[in-house]
Amino acid sequence: MKKLFGVSMVALAFAVIPSAHAGDGLYVSGSVGMNIPNDSDLTDNAIPGFTVTAEADNGWAFGMAVGYALQNFRVEAEFSYLANDIDTVKAYGYSFDSTGDVSAATGLINGYFDIPVNAKFKPFVTAGLGLAKVEINDFNLEGSGVADWSDDDVVFAWQVGAGMGYAVTDKVILEAKYRYF
Repeated sequence: MKKLFGVSMVALAFAVIPSAHAGDGLYVSGSVGMNIPNDSDLTDNAIPGFTVTAEADNGWAFGMAVGYALQNFRVEAEFSYLANDIDTVKAYGYSFDSTGDVSAATGLINGYFDIPVNAKFKPFVTAGLGLAKVEINDFNLEGSGVADWSDDDVVFAWQVGAGMGYAVTDKVILEAKYRYF
C-alpha cells in the first residue's frame, strides 16, 4: 500500500507550465510551473471497507527537453521533476495532519501536433509516454509517535496536454500549457 500511496499522489497531478523552444529543427526547451495534485483514495484489499484519502499541497514542476520540430510535428525527450508536500490524511471520518513529501523524477518521449494557423499564436496538443521514479519521503501522521517512513518505485507514466505558443521571433516560441500527468 505504501508504493500505491506515493504513486497515486504524483500520478494524478497536473500542471500549467510556461516553456520556450525554437522553430523547425533541433531545439532545447525549459519549463517551470505549478503542480496541482488530485486527492488520492487508497484501499487495502486485506481490510474490507478500508479507504484512506490523502491530500497534498500544490507544488512545483521543473523540466527540460531536447527535441526535433518539422512543420507541424515535434518529438522530444523530456526530463522533469515534480514535488508536493503531503498535507492531510483522512480515514474512518477522521482527519490527520501529516508530514512528508512525494516527488517524481520523470523521463518521457513526447509527441506534439502544432495546429496550423498562420499567426504568431500557435495552439498545440501533446501526449507522452515514459517512466517516473516516485518517492515518498519522511511520511508520518503528526503526533502519532510512529517512525517516519520513506519508499520509492519506478512506474509507467503518461501525459496528455494542450497549450498555446507565441512566436516571439522566427526561432523562439514561448508556450503556456496544461498537462494531465
